[in-house]
Amino acid sequence: MLRQLKIKNFAIIEEQSIDFKQGLNIIMGETGAGKSIIIDSLLLLAGARSNTDQVRKGEIKAVIEAIFILEEGHPIHQLLKELELDSFGGELIIRREISAKGGNRSFINDTPVQVNDLKKVGSLIIDFHGQHQHQSLLNRDNHINIIDRLIRNINIIDTYQNAYKDLSVACKALTKNLSLEKELNEKQSFRKFQFDEISKVDPQIDEDQTIENELKKLENAEWIVGSSKKLYADLYAGAGSVLETLTDAAKITKELEKYETTFNDYTQEINSAIISLTEVAKFANNYAGDIEFSPEKIESLRQRSKEIKNLCKKYGSIERVLELKAELEEQLNLTENFEEQIKQLEKEIEKKSVIAGEAAGKLSSERQNTAKAFEASIENSLKNLGIDNPAFRVDFSRNKSDDMLTGKIDGTKYKLNHSGVDQIEFLISTNKGEELKALADVASGGEISRVMLAIKSIIADISDVSVLVFDEIDSGISGRIAQKAGLVMKSLSKNRQILAITHLPQIAALGDNNIFVQKYEKNGRTVSVASILSEEEVTNEVAKLLGGEKINENHLSTAKELMKIA
Repeated sequence: MLRQLKIKNFAIIEEQSIDFKQGLNIIMGETGAGKSIIIDSLLLLAGARSNTDQVRKGEIKAVIEAIFILEEGHPIHQLLKELELDSFGGELIIRREISAKGGNRSFINDTPVQVNDLKKVGSLIIDFHGQHQHQSLLNRDNHINIIDRLIRNINIIDTYQNAYKDLSVACKALTKNLSLEKELNEKQSFRKFQFDEISKVDPQIDEDQTIENELKKLENAEWIVGSSKKLYADLYAGAGSVLETLTDAAKITKELEKYETTFNDYTQEINSAIISLTEVAKFANNYAGDIEFSPEKIESLRQRSKEIKNLCKKYGSIERVLELKAELEEQLNLTENFEEQIKQLEKEIEKKSVIAGEAAGKLSSERQNTAKAFEASIENSLKNLGIDNPAFRVDFSRNKSDDMLTGKIDGTKYKLNHSGVDQIEFLISTNKGEELKALADVASGGEISRVMLAIKSIIADISDVSVLVFDEIDSGISGRIAQKAGLVMKSLSKNRQILAITHLPQIAALGDNNIFVQKYEKNGRTVSVASILSEEEVTNEVAKLLGGEKINENHLSTAKELMKIA
């Protein structure tokens, strides 16, 4: 349950701490007093989107914090472990800070978390229902989700979902292969031409650079050979060569060693130079001998270079040309194997279609059984809410199809989607003898409120969520019907904590904890304040809802009578 809510610098609330109790918590106050701000603050703690306009003007940030008391065994404990969040015993503290400059920070039990974590935690502990959700009830696409929430054997849903996923993956693979086959067939001749063109030249990695270097040598062979031979002669073989000069110098330093031992070091230096120069000279001589001037070879290399450059000009670098060749080869091979692959996929889809169809059929049967009990419960609840002769039906329909994504049920192919084979719509008649029609076509605002309250009361029995928030769910009802709606909320509050905003005296009178919200002016600015009402104050406020500001003994007496019903 929600024990305490603290709000600071949020909208027109300056600083506020509100204590809640187990049971039915009623939030009262005039329109515009700030009741919805309390609900908005809880929505933010459950992961709703924030904006800077929510920060009180002139303040740096808004801070909202709630303390929840958790029961042992509640699924939230497991989620906290998965999120690696500290547990404060039986307490859960959620805090959110919204900066006026943009951005916000969120904390669970004093540990920073992402907004997505708030959503996960919030979905397990608090459920919101406001007037806008009436519209979601009118949308038939949401009806199947309501039935599925009531199915107790969730494995049957998981089994279908897995079967549908397997079938969907296979269908996507076949669609992709068929599309690729068509594309490949259309471009087959062109790709074959490209592959043959590249294969004919058959370039190798870095071959263009290798040819360029070889051509430089061959095209300058005469100069290279002459220069190499001259280098050999100047250093080693010719008269007066460097080697001859150094040899004479070494003899002289050797003789000088007799008189100065230091010349020994220089003799060694000269001998080392002789060895190095000898190596250079021999390399130059061998290099010159290896070069053979061949006009035919030069022309052959030039032609090879031209072929490679033409390929690169057309397709990119040699690396890209070789990549393209591999891609083309793969695609050409794929084309040859496509027929077999497609046949294999078609067989696989046929098998998976049977499996998905069987799973969809079982899920559909489970839904229909669940729907029968749901229909009876809704009719019962609507009678308690003042609709004397309700008729409520869950209408099932299916679409036949010959597409790939189908399931066979009793020999007939039906279109499948992520929800199964069923299309579900709620039908209602609120007057005896009237034809059943779509909920959106026949229900008034007050009737929609009662249907939604009935659904919430049924779903609450199977939900782990411990806090239900009703934001003016009583819209469109009054008098005796309002009292019946209040009694349904009161009944729900025996096992769930209820927070309800209401303007109806019949509902306000049933509260276990009545919170009154009002606004006033402080230092030239509007401030919203919430306070817990005493029993006497509740009586007065319920009386005001009955008779306006000018209340009399009759109003007070009626208010007391309404409060006794609780």
